[in-house]
Amino acid sequence: QEKVAFRPLFLCHFFSAPEVVPRCGLVEVGAQKGRIVYLCLMGNQFAQTGVMVSVLMPAFNHGKYIRQAIESFLAQQQVEARLIIGNDASTDDTLQIAEEYADKFPDRICVISNSHNLGLIRNYKSLVENSSSRYIAILESDDYWTDPLKLHKQVAYLEAHPECGLVYTSGEFVDETGNHLGVKKEISGALS
Repeated sequence: QEKVAFRPLFLCHFFSAPEVVPRCGLVEVGAQKGRIVYLCLMGNQFAQTGVMVSVLMPAFNHGKYIRQAIESFLAQQQVEARLIIGNDASTDDTLQIAEEYADKFPDRICVISNSHNLGLIRNYKSLVENSSSRYIAILESDDYWTDPLKLHKQVAYLEAHPECGLVYTSGEFVDETGNHLGVKKEISGALS
């Protein structure tokens, strides 16, 4: 059986902090291929200055995938965004690859390297605490975005609909060699 390089994002971590997502309307702004199921862009009420979107990338032993993830961030157009990579004490080349990109793009990418493994939720907490933008997007280090206007479309929707607190996209399973398995995950409805 093939290993699928995909896992759903645990949104409950963010929903457990009502001050981060005070309004929980879910809106789909278009299906996109990639290894991301519930990619969210959430209003960050704590942001006072900084770029429009902080893209949070938790990373642990994803040296095989992180380049593609970072490149998909760098391909984003028409939106000012900053990538914050939280390396969670990886033992492979994840940190080296992340630092290589941070050195090349110091105004767009920064790396937080944990000295010991915090686990996914505490790594996310650290990333959120280090963001300083109006919006927060999530791009896990073994996922990637396929639409270079993804963030632009989501920000535009949120700016035009202040009653909306969160938007997301559909996703597709992809195996380790990049073959699309055609299993789309979609959400319908809204949370309240």
